[in-house]
Amino acid sequence: MILEHAWVRFALSGTLITCYGLVDHLAHRGERSAAKPPRPRWVGPLVLASIGAFYLLIKPAGGPLLAGFGNLAGVGLCALACLLRSGQAVRYPDLAARGLFYLGLPIAVGVPLGLLVLSVPAYAASVVCAHRAERWRLTAPASGSDTRSDPRYRLLTGIW
Repeated sequence: MILEHAWVRFALSGTLITCYGLVDHLAHRGERSAAKPPRPRWVGPLVLASIGAFYLLIKPAGGPLLAGFGNLAGVGLCALACLLRSGQAVRYPDLAARGLFYLGLPIAVGVPLGLLVLSVPAYAASVVCAHRAERWRLTAPASGSDTRSDPRYRLLTGIW
């Protein structure tokens, strides 16, 4: 299997991160007019530290999962995260897509321990940011596209 080589896992990880970064950048261009709460200062260093720890695990702990089918499922989760980020199917597409991406990336690269060092911090930060966004949304001045009547904490429109 090709994922037995560390350089392939590094290249796959970099490619997936680049693809998601491009989709996120394009999605942000359309959101610039909408007011959003400021991101907490600790989120940037947390993301940098967790990605750094994840990259340190790629060579020693990575490899094919379930004969490569697990890795393909991880790539599929990353692709789904990119689709979710580019759409408006959820209340906070950036948080939902980032959470899905940080779940799929360690699986795609074949680093199960990456779920602990990358996914758990990402989910913790996403929960804090979602709660902060909800509080900010309820106290911010109303806009023309105000959706304050939506139930609180609903991430998937019409479902949850």
